[in-house]
Amino acid sequence: MKKKKKIFLLISAIIIISLSLIFKYKTNNEKVKIPKPDDISSITFIRVINDRGVEKREVYKKSHINKFLNIIKDSEKTKKISTSNFPDKEEFIIVTFKIKDGGFIISSIYEENNSIYFEQAFNDIFKLNYNDNLYLLLDNISPKNNKEDISVNIEDLLDSDF
Repeated sequence: MKKKKKIFLLISAIIIISLSLIFKYKTNNEKVKIPKPDDISSITFIRVINDRGVEKREVYKKSHINKFLNIIKDSEKTKKISTSNFPDKEEFIIVTFKIKDGGFIISSIYEENNSIYFEQAFNDIFKLNYNDNLYLLLDNISPKNNKEDISVNIEDLLDSDF
């Protein structure tokens, strides 16, 4: 009888641990993966139209970086999966997080069916809980006088330091 009780307790413990790990993996997998604010030195937004970068904005202020990160954090994972570096759209925004220790993290945002999406290349796509359009979102994060007109092929953007 004691042997059956030990086996039952062991199996119960294994099941509880397994369910806990599955639940933890499932809930962590639903969240957007972005760098911590203190790890970011700047965020660059490049507006792309027909595979050409046409406008560039850079954000350095912590308050602007935090504002954008909070908008991204307040998003919902969709069932869509990213299958390329950039969305297959005529118009979108490249979002580049410049990391203080070196390197970049490149993502994109775009508008579709009156919703705004944040796409992590070859990973997940998240729907932002933001009511305005994409350009009002950028104006809300970055001052309007912070725009720089550019004309660069999208392939050349990948080779640059943003």
